[in-house]
Amino acid sequence: SGVDVYLVTEGPLGNLAWTPSSVGLPDGKFSGITGADWNKDGMTDLVISAYAAGSGTGIYAYENSRNAAVWTSSSNGLPDDGDYIENAIGDIDGDGHLDIATAGSYGNTYGIMVCYGDGDGTWTCSSQGFTDNIQYVGVDLGDFNGDGTLDIVAGKRTRGGGIEVWKNPSSSAPPPQPEIEVTYPSAGDSLTGGSTHDVTWTSSSGTPPFTIALLYSTDSGATYPQSIAADLTQEEAGEGSHSWSVPVINSGTVRVIARVIDSEGQTVSRGGQDFKVDTIAPTITTTFPRDGTDEVSTSTPVIITFDEAMGGSTSAAVSISGNGDPVLSNPSWSGTQLSLDTSGFLADTRYTVTTSTGAVDASLPGNNMAGAHTFSFTTGGGETPIPPMVVSTTPHHDATGVAIGSSLTVGFSKTMDLTATQGAVRIAPQFDWTPSWTDGNTVLSLFPASDLAPNTRFTVTIMDTALASDGTSLDSPYTWSFTTGDPPDLILPMVSGNYPPDRQREIQFTLDEVTVTFSEPMDRPSTEAAVIMDSGTIVGMTWRVEDTVLAITVELEEGERHTITLGTGATDMSGNHLAEEFSFYFVTREPIEAEGNSPLGSPLAPLLLLSLLLVAAPMLSRRGRGR
Repeated sequence: SGVDVYLVTEGPLGNLAWTPSSVGLPDGKFSGITGADWNKDGMTDLVISAYAAGSGTGIYAYENSRNAAVWTSSSNGLPDDGDYIENAIGDIDGDGHLDIATAGSYGNTYGIMVCYGDGDGTWTCSSQGFTDNIQYVGVDLGDFNGDGTLDIVAGKRTRGGGIEVWKNPSSSAPPPQPEIEVTYPSAGDSLTGGSTHDVTWTSSSGTPPFTIALLYSTDSGATYPQSIAADLTQEEAGEGSHSWSVPVINSGTVRVIARVIDSEGQTVSRGGQDFKVDTIAPTITTTFPRDGTDEVSTSTPVIITFDEAMGGSTSAAVSISGNGDPVLSNPSWSGTQLSLDTSGFLADTRYTVTTSTGAVDASLPGNNMAGAHTFSFTTGGGETPIPPMVVSTTPHHDATGVAIGSSLTVGFSKTMDLTATQGAVRIAPQFDWTPSWTDGNTVLSLFPASDLAPNTRFTVTIMDTALASDGTSLDSPYTWSFTTGDPPDLILPMVSGNYPPDRQREIQFTLDEVTVTFSEPMDRPSTEAAVIMDSGTIVGMTWRVEDTVLAITVELEEGERHTITLGTGATDMSGNHLAEEFSFYFVTREPIEAEGNSPLGSPLAPLLLLSLLLVAAPMLSRRGRGR
């Protein structure tokens, strides 16, 4: 029991994924949960009502920290016992802070109660003016009489039931709450450390003029220790801006918060989303062709991979030199990888590619490379090289029932360039994978980060941008598909029945078959090997009902206890062992011993003679009287 929060994200295929995020929330029995930003920091907080039919633990307020990463109790002044099924939140007294309306719902917890908030997690609770000694269940707020103030409605659980409404006694509506939204920087932006940018916002509602403060966080909004500006004045609601000298830091969890106070003294804080501040100069991690490579195709592309996202103008900072008329053209980007077509190469000629410090990363306005980067390669004799081909795949095309824990392999006819070929892999539905190369960089293995989705058809495409080490590319994209099977069976089998029943007595020793029924089909060899009978003889075993019933042919002893045991060596079709050892016993009937063939030679002869005398005596007596 307790309170759980689940955060929703959208997966790569448009599907929704839910992630629990409940650190700090209480355990116990709860019923009413309401979300509202009662501390005005831009994140939804919680108010929770406990109900446990007489052992409830009151009302709780929890503050949202770091986008629900942590929840902190802010329940000072709230009742810590009593049963409350529901609650509602709104500014009941018009002071600009959210209040809680709730009601007792069980035992000695009676009546409507309002807990007035001060915005910082302190609450003052009162039931003054409300009918007591009534238990209520549903509670809500609304302006029922149109006077601009919030009234209370609740459903009665006792006193005959019904609905009751309480009009708010306040004579005037609360002033409009100010609102503010940071519009820049926004989620996903990347700013260059040390540069200057305008922080922009939009204010609305509230009573002008407004006083605005701007602060920034480097921990996703958990704290805002750094000030950008304070006491900025905005005469009217609308857009505003302030110039900011971005700090020289490196962080992907920076965000700006704006705090507004209107002329009525009402305040609200609203934080933006995470953006990046980048102060590190970009570097080149790999190139194609690699520096010093010989026998390169005269039609090879040039591929440069950087350690971070780059600005679009970076391609203009790349040049090539060498004999002939070498030209770089048609720049294209795939993540951090820049590809350039080439022309004008001569055979057996050395060429040098230079990336100047004019290359900048994707932050605004951008960090330049710290120094120029060069690499060289030499073309081959001018013969037309044979392009690489895909010669094998695992799983094979149109394979079905593929295990969800499988890896994928692609075999090529030539040694491949690792970076270019890995970047040419496309998989749908998409999943994360780790590459591994073997057999002289001719076989690429893809190891999924987790099990593949079951019963799903996957299509893998190797684009024609995959390159051999000599710079030649696939003639055309290569595609194959496969379908995964069911998820693995992880359920342990169990014995669900047996005959004779356990501890049964007076079983005929002529019984020639004992049966054991399982919860699922079993592996015959391992299950038969796991059967032991401590008296009598097992003659044979047969299977019925799709291998869920084991029939054991037996020869039993008279007057004996027979115990049959199945050890945990018995497995189901997936190799799962029996959950636990299972045994049962039964007892056969005692033999009846006889002496000769005459009833008079039996140990029961005296009883038979006595029975005859008792039957004959009356008959002899009647016959004597008749004489």
